[in-house]
Formats: sequence, C-alpha cells, structure tokens
Amino acid sequence: VFIRLNGEGNVLSHYIAGTVIHSSKRLTYEQVQAFIDGRHEDGAEEIPADVGEALYRLSGLTGKLIERRAKRGGLDFELPETQVMLDEDGRPVDIVKRTRLMAHRMVEEAMLLANTITAEKLKDVHAPFLYRIHDRPDDAKLETFGETAAALGYKFRASHAADEGYIQSFIQSISGAKHEHLLNMLLLRSMKKAAYSSRNIGHYGLGISTYSHFTSPIRRYPDLVMHRQLDAFVLNDGKAAGRENDTFYENLGEAITGREIVTAAAERESIKMKTAEYMQDHLGEEHEGTISGMIPVGFFVELDRHFVEGLVHVSTLDDDYYEVDRTGISMTGKNRGKCFMLGDRVRVIVARADKERGEVDFVLVKRAKKRKKKK
Repeated sequence: VFIRLNGEGNVLSHYIAGTVIHSSKRLTYEQVQAFIDGRHEDGAEEIPADVGEALYRLSGLTGKLIERRAKRGGLDFELPETQVMLDEDGRPVDIVKRTRLMAHRMVEEAMLLANTITAEKLKDVHAPFLYRIHDRPDDAKLETFGETAAALGYKFRASHAADEGYIQSFIQSISGAKHEHLLNMLLLRSMKKAAYSSRNIGHYGLGISTYSHFTSPIRRYPDLVMHRQLDAFVLNDGKAAGRENDTFYENLGEAITGREIVTAAAERESIKMKTAEYMQDHLGEEHEGTISGMIPVGFFVELDRHFVEGLVHVSTLDDDYYEVDRTGISMTGKNRGKCFMLGDRVRVIVARADKERGEVDFVLVKRAKKRKKKK
C-alpha cells in the first residue's frame, strides 16, 4: 500500500499493488531511535544518508499522525510489556520492561494507516472480509473505574466518557503521576476486547470507523484473508473472488477471535512460567515494589527491578486480620486499622516461586520498632 501524505499527516493519494519488498537497510528499533535522538551508539552511525533522510521524514509524520489520532478520540495507553531475556538453552536470565520507543510508534502509525486504507477500499467495493472491531466500554465498568480513580485522588467522570477525546485527555492528564501505570492498567481492563467480525461497528479504541488487519500475514490469519480479498476485488475487479458468503466470514470471525483469546492466554502463561523460573534463583532477596492489585486473599506487588508481580498472602500479615474493601482499592486491619492501598510502596522478600503454576509469593519486610531512649 503506497500512501502519499502532506506535512500535516493528511492522505493526498494512495494505491494498492502486488509487490515484493526490497529492503534498502535492515534496522533495529534501538538503532533507529539512537539515530533520531542524535546519539552515536547502537549502530546509528551505520545508517546511510538517504535512509536517514527517510527516517527523519517518517518521524515527523508520525508525530502528526499521533496528534490526529488523539483528536479523533483514539486511546493511547502507556503500558510497558514484560520482556523475558533467555539464554541459548531457553533459561531466563533477566526480566525487563520493554520500552516503547518513537521508533516503535513510527511503525505502528504506518501500520494503522495501511490497515485503515485497505479496509475502506474493500468496504467501498462491497467485498466480504473481516473487520477488526472494538465496541464501546460498559457504563458500569467505567463507573467502577471512576470510583477507584476518585479513591486514589483523581477525577474521572464516567458520564463524560462518550465525549470525543475525553478518555484520552484523562490518560494524558495522569502522565507522570504516581498512579499512572496502575490507572492505565485498570482503565484498559474496563474496556471491551477487540474482535474480528464481518459486521462493522468501528474500532472504539483507535477512534477509527472502518478498520481491519492487513499488515502482519506471518502471525495473523485475518491479514491473509485481507490480502486475498484485495487481490480478488481490487486488483482483479472481483474476477478472482471466491464463493464465500457473509455467513462464512461471520463464522470465521468468531473462530479466529476465539483462537486469538487462547493465544493471548498462552502467551501470558508462558511469561508467568518463565518469570517464576527466574525468581527461583532469587529466593530470599529483598526488593522494592508497588502494590498493583487486591484480592480477598492478599495483594499483588510489582517489583521495580525485575518487572515481576507476586502475591503477599494475608496469612503472612500476622499483626492483624485484614479485609479488602468493597472497591478493591485497599486492605485494612480490623483491630489496628493499618491500611495497604493500591499504589503504596512496599519492600518485600521473595518467599516462593513455582514454575509449573507460574506463581511468585512475597512476604513483607518487617521493620524492627525503634525503642525510645530512656531519659
């Protein structure tokens, strides 16, 4: 998909063709980021002048595309991903946060644009295919999130969520705040899941009315379906179209969405397994972290150093009987009134790591009380 833009990120023209990609230069995200930042490291100095000029232009256009997405109400969560570093034998040697660079966003925005244009093209020629859809969030879940945000000291009005750009404005307003990561995570959980469907309802999270997946046929079957339909209906004027009807694509969308859910769950479980395997070599170590979740049997703590989440079980809090409040924001002792809240900073010891179950347990570091000096 060849797209021509002006300096403000407006599409001037585009066309679709069957092509073979010939790369001028193979680059890494870190290499591109260093080049854009003007740093002479990570191989940035190896980028040829003509390629560098293209990267500068794309970087500038990416900023404009991000601005346009925000204006139309698209959501842009800043949630770092867990990256497990493995050795040659598949053993975890470190767990780090995968940082989202501008280099990543350059590719993301180009993909979003290509996905949108191809979806609109197939819609215009009335071709059956799979839309990537995302429904609006439930009001009740947004109300619950609003209560949580208020308890943490932030104002989120669920009644304004339908206003274009309101949720994205809230996300931007908490940038750099103490509870930014926690609130982004909780807000994301209040959203509905994206899906594949032959019926178009738009993509709420991206703020796009007509959207599909076109850019990754290696990993996703829906992209391959898209390629076939573009070939049949756009490049061959419908002459190479198959006989499948709307019911076929509706059933296909449900099946692929189901497999996507299974795949995502498998990915999460694999990360939890490798995380627990890594922490088996760190039993007894002390770490600082942040309380990231509450359940009746305890609270979760996310470590600063290793980006690992583990449970502090209530049975290890032996100074009182603790209960979680109705909103799941805090856990308070019934007798002494000591309270643990989401976002609180704590220090913990790694007590247990079960690779097979993908579980890590912590215990709080107990500080000795300072004795008053006798006069």
